[in-house]
Amino acid sequence: MERSHASREMTLTLVRRSLEIFWAQERKGLTVKEICAANKSDNLCVNVEKEMSTLRSMGFMPEAGINTSHPVINSPNKHRAASFERERNFDQIVESVKGALCYNASTTQHKRTRALDPTFCHRSLKLLRDIHEGVEPPLLVMFTWWPDPMTDLDKVNRKLMYENLNMLRPIVEPVLFTDSRMNMASANSVNWTCLPVPEANHEGVPVFRSMSAVVMGKFNATFYGYARATTVFDASFIETLLAIKELYVTPSTTASKQGKTRALNTAGKPVFIYGKAMHYYRLGWFRNLQLLSRDAIANGNHTWADPKNALVYFVGTKQDMSDVPPLIVDDKHLTPFLVHRSRVRGHVTVEASLTVLAVYTFRNMSTTEWGREFICTRPRDPDYNRALVVRYMSGFNSTESAKLTEEFYSKYGDTGRVVIEK
Repeated sequence: MERSHASREMTLTLVRRSLEIFWAQERKGLTVKEICAANKSDNLCVNVEKEMSTLRSMGFMPEAGINTSHPVINSPNKHRAASFERERNFDQIVESVKGALCYNASTTQHKRTRALDPTFCHRSLKLLRDIHEGVEPPLLVMFTWWPDPMTDLDKVNRKLMYENLNMLRPIVEPVLFTDSRMNMASANSVNWTCLPVPEANHEGVPVFRSMSAVVMGKFNATFYGYARATTVFDASFIETLLAIKELYVTPSTTASKQGKTRALNTAGKPVFIYGKAMHYYRLGWFRNLQLLSRDAIANGNHTWADPKNALVYFVGTKQDMSDVPPLIVDDKHLTPFLVHRSRVRGHVTVEASLTVLAVYTFRNMSTTEWGREFICTRPRDPDYNRALVVRYMSGFNSTESAKLTEEFYSKYGDTGRVVIEK
């Protein structure tokens, strides 16, 4: 484990000690005033405030999720001030999310005009309010991985994903896996949760199964997803996930009769969503998602030398992944395997390529920002995942492999709303 993670554990240990001292005295029946007076020479109350600030800065206690009812250095006036500040911050978040999601986009990624869904903005803001009040968890926890920046030819483009997912917070909560101190510092600077890589293969590439187990164990969300770390999305990503959530996860009372019937037939089944991305060489910085959408539609490319390389993201509900072989991330064989596994197991599988605008951008730089050449690494074994998949699939007989559930796909209906069909 790198020193950055060891340093973080040391900081969290000190935080825990201060809080345990405070809570131990609180359990004895002492008031906050008595605790602070008794520990005035040790500055315990001052330390607790600092520890809370440390937890917030490290992403363990988001500003919107602070429980100000806890009697830690609080007075009625401070309660009201904290409540006011929290609401003011939430109002700023609402305006930010409105700017990201509530725009008039009338063209799909395939350059087809479409009617606009007049309900999407309202539904998104309602979800945002429910997340803020603790009624709903985040819609999606999206995790990704950054390789060592000294060998990373697409290092510069990875910052685009920071900007992109931050526009969608807190509806989407991002998580970065890395063992690099430089990458960890970058993640902390934008308040992303950053975790060490739990398992890697002999080439140093993370194993997906272990990453997903950590994320699903630590975070509560409707969906959990992985995307290659130079992938960006526009508002259609949230629009599609929200439609699938309302149909299969928490069925909406406004769903159509056909939709309600389908929801009953698939109740309780895990959901798996994937789609193809377009690629864009040297995508630049974008001020908002509407500009991203316009630029990508005008200049992006849907043609891939190998179509499997277009499958750069996937999303699913919480499920047991222990049967998945130790496949590595950022490999073209990973998503097709997970799709096949989902269908063999009878899960609800949705292809979202027709509605989700996803853009995979690359640079393949030869030198760093300082003009230094990247450290050369051995090319990855292109057959590493494929060999594991073949071994896994050999355990299925022909009858089991033939029992694939039907695959759904998303599209825009006549009213502009995302609908799911077979």
